[in-house]
Amino acid sequence: MAGVSANEKVSSTAVIANLVIAANGATTMAGRSAPLSSASDRQRFHQIRSEARSIAIGGNTYRSELYGKTKLPILVATRQVPHEGESEGLVRFLNNSPAEVIGIALSEYGEPVLVEGGVNFLQPLIEQRLIDTFYLTRSRKSGDGNFLDFSLLDSNYQLADTEHFEENDFEVWLPRKQQSI
Repeated sequence: MAGVSANEKVSSTAVIANLVIAANGATTMAGRSAPLSSASDRQRFHQIRSEARSIAIGGNTYRSELYGKTKLPILVATRQVPHEGESEGLVRFLNNSPAEVIGIALSEYGEPVLVEGGVNFLQPLIEQRLIDTFYLTRSRKSGDGNFLDFSLLDSNYQLADTEHFEENDFEVWLPRKQQSI
C-alpha cells in the first residue's frame, strides 16, 4: 500500500502512537506488553521513540512497564497522584484526561508527542481522532488481557500501510476524514 512506510522516519505529525497487539487482539500478556514484542518490533519501537520529544502514558502503563531508563520526559495521566503535579526525575504525574495530557506535552515539549499508553488511555484519543499517526505491530503471539476494540479503531482510522515479516506485521493507521453532513 502507498503512504507512510512502517520503517521510514516518523513524519512531522504532532501526536503519534505505537502499540503492539497479539494475534487475538490482546495488548498484554501477564500484565505487560513486552512479552508480545519481537526483536524487529523493539527495533521499530526505539526508532519511533527516538523521534519523539515526550511520551504520554496512563498510570496502568507506568506501573506495569519499565520506564526507568527512558531519557524523554514522561507525562502520566493517573488518578493516583499523591500530590498534584508530583514528579520523579523526567516523570510527571497528572490528574488529567489523556487529551489534556497530550495538550500539556505539546505545549511544554513540542512535537511529536509519542503515546505509549494502553487501551484505556488510547480509547478517548482514538474516539476524538487526536492521534495523527498510529503505528501498530501485530504479533503472532497470543496475549491474555487489555483487548483493543478494532471496531473503534476502524471507524476512526484507516489502514495506510502494511509490512509483513516472519515475526509480526507492521501497520500504519491514519485518521479518517470527517464526513460532511
